[in-house]
Amino acid sequence: MKKALVIGLIGAIALVGLAKFTGWDSYAKTWFARADRDIKNDLPAKFEIDRMRNEIASMDGDLSNMIRPIAEYRADIEMLRRDIARGTTTTAEQKKNLVPIVEQLQAGQKHIFVNNKKHTPEQVQAQLDRDLDRIKKAETDLKTKQKILDAKETSLKAAQDQLAKVVTKKREYQLRLAQLEAEAETLQVGQVGIDVKFDNTRAAQIEADLKAFEHRIETERARLDLLNHGVVNLQPNPQEPARPSLDLNAVRNYLEGNDESSKVADNR
Repeated sequence: MKKALVIGLIGAIALVGLAKFTGWDSYAKTWFARADRDIKNDLPAKFEIDRMRNEIASMDGDLSNMIRPIAEYRADIEMLRRDIARGTTTTAEQKKNLVPIVEQLQAGQKHIFVNNKKHTPEQVQAQLDRDLDRIKKAETDLKTKQKILDAKETSLKAAQDQLAKVVTKKREYQLRLAQLEAEAETLQVGQVGIDVKFDNTRAAQIEADLKAFEHRIETERARLDLLNHGVVNLQPNPQEPARPSLDLNAVRNYLEGNDESSKVADNR
């Protein structure tokens, strides 16, 4: 037992060293790549189609993962819009309410009435100063919120565009797979009685599989055509007797409807 382990370990070390110093790693990679290609080509067409259909269906999970955050983002944006609208309306009303007070101060009145209460100009001016600070701070906050809203809307549009691309890509894959499935079924019908081994071959992997399968379908179509119809032989048969040369004038008259024998037959 120990001897076998030692021999196996020595062999593994030797293989690693051989791969490192003689380039056998390149041979190994090439062998594995060829084995993977041969396995795909040996799979039945129906199995390969079902596999790709499952891969396309799995894109629904990707779509679900994209839809949920987009919905939450849209809700945040809508709430932010309402908040900005309310703040803008409130600020505008506060400014409007302060205008009559400013007018009384400008008129130099000794007593100023605010909400039916009498105040001195000094009291009103101090309160006006505080109100103006509060309004300016609210306007600054509104500008900040507007910038945040603009950024969120830009991000939302990008996310929605990405979602639309994924949906479009999924539909494209479904259509292409349906077309390939129909072509594969047509080829299988044409292979009845012919001993033919059919080379059955989430977004980037699907793209590669579809292209590989399209190439495979085209190859099978050409091969089937050759098996059914053969190759046209343009070489003359040495056993066939020589034919007399054609009377090209007679041939032309015949083709143009000027054949003399046809005219005689028609006159009769």
